[in-house]
Amino acid sequence: MKWVISILVAAVSINVAAQVVQNREPEQASVPEQASLQETMSWMASFSASHGYLLGGKETIRLNFLSGPKGCAVSFETRYPTVTKGFQIKHAIAKIHLGDFAPNSVREETDKEGDHRIVFERSDGSAKTEEITEMADGTKLKTYPPQLFFSFDSEESAKRFSRALAHAITLCGGRPSAF
Repeated sequence: MKWVISILVAAVSINVAAQVVQNREPEQASVPEQASLQETMSWMASFSASHGYLLGGKETIRLNFLSGPKGCAVSFETRYPTVTKGFQIKHAIAKIHLGDFAPNSVREETDKEGDHRIVFERSDGSAKTEEITEMADGTKLKTYPPQLFFSFDSEESAKRFSRALAHAITLCGGRPSAF
């Protein structure tokens, strides 16, 4: 009798555990597609503030963060806190509309030094994105890069941010690039 009860308890436990796993997996997989633009932008701003940096040894050499989200208009900012001399980049800011970018262009890259970043480009491939760069000596330059990149503290952080960025670009009407 104890043996039968033990088998029934085990069977019920396995069935309940299987149902919990079955119920969780679809929910977790569908969360990114269900997130609103506001939720996505808020997450991206917070996440980039915590994970958008590049270390050189023990020193932070590059800080990246998303700022000022107002709908689909955002700023991607980069700061180099250790730069103090001459014609080195101290701060750069690109003000963009996410709908101008291609969701299929968002990708993660790891360079030969092991630095993790995401790269994304405009859907039309043109160099229309204005980026203002301030040098250490105070000189300001205006450039128009066809793509932007953003450094992160780990490969996992880059992957998570790239998924959120592609989702935000899609919500803002970004079209895939033709090639």
